[in-house]
Amino acid sequence: MRIEAWRIYQALSLIAALTLLAWPLPDSYAPWQPQWVAMILIFWMSVRPEKAGFGMAWAAGLLSDLVTGSWIGIHVLSYCLIVFLCLRFYRVLQLSSTLQKTFPVGFLLVLHMGYLHLFSIFLSNIDPGLLYWASLPTSLLVWPILHHLMKKIPVGETPMI
Repeated sequence: MRIEAWRIYQALSLIAALTLLAWPLPDSYAPWQPQWVAMILIFWMSVRPEKAGFGMAWAAGLLSDLVTGSWIGIHVLSYCLIVFLCLRFYRVLQLSSTLQKTFPVGFLLVLHMGYLHLFSIFLSNIDPGLLYWASLPTSLLVWPILHHLMKKIPVGETPMI
């Protein structure tokens, strides 16, 4: 069985993002942890949307739910919303520079975090407060670095492994 190299890169980047999501942080640093999985998903949707779609969002969401211990399906729906909007505005993401992509990425992260925030209030009756939004500026600061590093991955038509 032949596997394309970019599929391996895609899986490894998703595994790395899930590992960073599950990494235990002290309570004072935990709210500042970037939205790793969402940013990896946005990156792959801006580079190869035909190869990273709703299946990848579903798998990433299900694994994020399991890693974080949240209700099953919360992250799945949020990541599927991100994929839908990335497909809808693919040209904006594709033709923008790294810094210009920060604005749509910020919008997508606000939608993602807002959705998770509303459902945490609705399902568990717990309001995480304003500190919940601390990961948004951290994610936006990490995004250009992550995008620059991920661009070095050969995502075009690569030879089969």
